[in-house]
Amino acid sequence: LPVDVPAGTSAAAVTANVTYTTTVPALTTPPTNNCGTAPVSVVQDQTVFSVGAVQGAPIYGQTAEATAAAEFDAALVTPAAPGAAVGCKNNGNAVIATAADPYDALAASYLEQALTTGVLITPVSTTGAIDPSTLQALQYAGVQRVYVVGGTLAVTQAEITTLQNTPAYECGGLTKTGSNLIVYSNISGATAEQTAAAINTYAGTFSQAESLPTIAAAYASATTYNQTTGNASTSVTTATAPKTAFVVSETDWQDADAIAPIAYKYHVPVILTTGNALSATAQSELLTMGINQVIAVGGQLALQPAVVTSMQALVSG
Repeated sequence: LPVDVPAGTSAAAVTANVTYTTTVPALTTPPTNNCGTAPVSVVQDQTVFSVGAVQGAPIYGQTAEATAAAEFDAALVTPAAPGAAVGCKNNGNAVIATAADPYDALAASYLEQALTTGVLITPVSTTGAIDPSTLQALQYAGVQRVYVVGGTLAVTQAEITTLQNTPAYECGGLTKTGSNLIVYSNISGATAEQTAAAINTYAGTFSQAESLPTIAAAYASATTYNQTTGNASTSVTTATAPKTAFVVSETDWQDADAIAPIAYKYHVPVILTTGNALSATAQSELLTMGINQVIAVGGQLALQPAVVTSMQALVSG
């Protein structure tokens, strides 16, 4: 039964009193003492749910860059409590990607987790202007090191220079460290999939990809994991904890968007490929990283059977 919250209800319990009425058709033959229609109490003044007070402020901004900054701060910065200082959980790190294209920021989830930080975005600027929300987040979170993904095709050299000339602050953003931001800007490729590969390679130099349990028949038709029709892998890895990667089509960024938080949580690399054939870059990544299990995100509507067949040949055994 739907139970609505009365308009204007603040933090309080919402109760319900439920009754039902029996209805019996009149009989034409005895007995004549038919059951009546008196209401019968079923539930009386029972708490259905509680309306809680809003916890904290909404996480949003007036622009995409400002929203990313708000998310960064909400996840990684603990506001100062009375008598205490601001707390930062980003280890002095931040990843910056272009706001013009989603793939670099999404593929960077593997690197972000390795650095225990998040991603900020900024629009392409030939004058070197960094979005003010991004700069403010860097200052407030006490960022010391910035990892720019995408290279100068995504974040211009002028912007990189601006970052290099930006003072670094202690956590809380009130005190300068006396040094400028340290900027790592060589994590890039000529295409989105090559940048994703560069991100995975760079992150792998100091943090190896995690292994997940074997996920049998994840690509098979009509299973929990796939609602499309398509060919499943011809075999399943026998490893109990195979080194796993997510493979995503580079033409539908929504799939990469949906998988990025999971890639972050479980520290799994995101590999991009064309949807009709496994790209040479993706092949190289699967082999170089020693991947034993691939989760093809989007099913055969995004990654055609030929892609799966190619991946199976690479990771079998």
